[in-house]
Amino acid sequence: MFAHFIAAENLPFAVALGIFFIIGLLQTISLFTGVSLFSWIDDLLPDIDAVDGFDLPGDAGFESGWETEIPTDAHTDASWIGEIFAWMNFGKVPFIISFLLFLFLYSCIGYNGQLLLSGAGIGLLPSTIAGVLALVASIFPLKWGNALLGKILPRDETSAVSSRSYIGRVATITIGEATHERGAEAKLKGPLARTHYVMVRADRPGAHFKQGEKVLLVGKVKGQFTCIAVQNPNLDSQ
Repeated sequence: MFAHFIAAENLPFAVALGIFFIIGLLQTISLFTGVSLFSWIDDLLPDIDAVDGFDLPGDAGFESGWETEIPTDAHTDASWIGEIFAWMNFGKVPFIISFLLFLFLYSCIGYNGQLLLSGAGIGLLPSTIAGVLALVASIFPLKWGNALLGKILPRDETSAVSSRSYIGRVATITIGEATHERGAEAKLKGPLARTHYVMVRADRPGAHFKQGEKVLLVGKVKGQFTCIAVQNPNLDSQ
């Protein structure tokens, strides 16, 4: 049986299973430490809680009292992505949970499929063919699994998915310098008092924020938050 797990034809499934255990361990550690290690992945994805395709960055900006410049193709580019993610039930749980589920399903389907073929005397399929077939076979179980986990997991876990709640919060630049043209990494406290890492850029041309500076998030464009200087020192406590 061990030889089956390490067979060259099963390499994609061995890699997937290895990544599953590594990320699973890191995610478990993050739950105990309160530091959200993978929340930045959700920030790169379109918000799926309003999928008539896409949570427009301008909507969040107007709610906060600032206008946000929106590229004309932002909705077109993101709407079909949002529709695919919505069909797959992504957004019902944090993306990292969905990714772990995919890795588990992919490796299980792949290993067991190869095992059935081997037991039937057909032999193991080449890794490329087996990997593609397992990927296709994982789509519907992943869709159903996301929906099921969305009902099982506590609501405080799934409520953290929507990054719209970060708008109006103060973040601190941690890596790089944020300008209107270039993004930088920043950290902030989310609604559940967990630490989140996001990408930010200056809302106005000519503005720049260096490492250690605090900024106010006012909008979101293509996965990156736009920010301005913190004018009110009382906001620093958010």
